[in-house]
Amino acid sequence: MEKRFTALRTIGYVYKGLAWAVLILGGIPALLSLLIGIAGGTRAPGLLGPFGGPALGAIGAALIFAVTVLMFVGLYGAGEAAFLALAVEENTRATAAAVQELVRAQSQAIRATAPGG
Repeated sequence: MEKRFTALRTIGYVYKGLAWAVLILGGIPALLSLLIGIAGGTRAPGLLGPFGGPALGAIGAALIFAVTVLMFVGLYGAGEAAFLALAVEENTRATAAAVQELVRAQSQAIRATAPGG
């Protein structure tokens, strides 16, 4: 079958590519946050208490990574939705063509068996 809606295909690929870029580029600050927290090594005095240093770095890294994963899922889902719409359209067109062929064959069979036909 012919490929239609090339712009929608392109949009789907762009969204999927952006999703992977966000995942990779979002992992870098998460890793840096963790490494900086560990490298700091000391706990911050005052209100932070036990949440300074490595613990704060780990919490920051987890939050950054969680947001990154949510963005990845949203963008990748948008790309998949574009491909889902394309698949539905292609299957609908194929089904319509099959039904038309079935109706054409059935009407020819009826004409062949009709009296005087």
